Amino acid sequence: MCYRVYQTPRLSLPKPILPQVLVLVLVLSLVLVCCRFQEMCYGAYLAIRSHASLFINLFSLMLGSGMPELQSFDDIAYLRKTLALEKSQQEALEYFSKQMNDAHHGGWSTKMDWIFHTIRHMPNEH
Repeated sequence: MCYRVYQTPRLSLPKPILPQVLVLVLVLSLVLVCCRFQEMCYGAYLAIRSHASLFINLFSLMLGSGMPELQSFDDIAYLRKTLALEKSQQEALEYFSKQMNDAHHGGWSTKMDWIFHTIRHMPNEH
């Protein structure tokens, strides 16, 4: 398919330039998709944050359920901290953006958190 487009007389790019143009188009497409994903994450975060009291009440009710991720009120405090309820919406969004960037760019604390989370929840084979 690319070969036929390449041979079209209307396309007057030199042969070595066409692959570079294709790579550029692919990279730009990926950047746009990533930006859209980030915008969707911001919207979801703000939507969840706007209903924070509902989520905190539901998680508080689930404390006695025996979920390993939800054992004490410290876990509820972590939820409150993550939703940045003491901050304005703009400050909370900046906090969330920093957390996303840390996770995306290889923040070692995020990686360690995921490693320990994975180890903790590995099935025990006896």
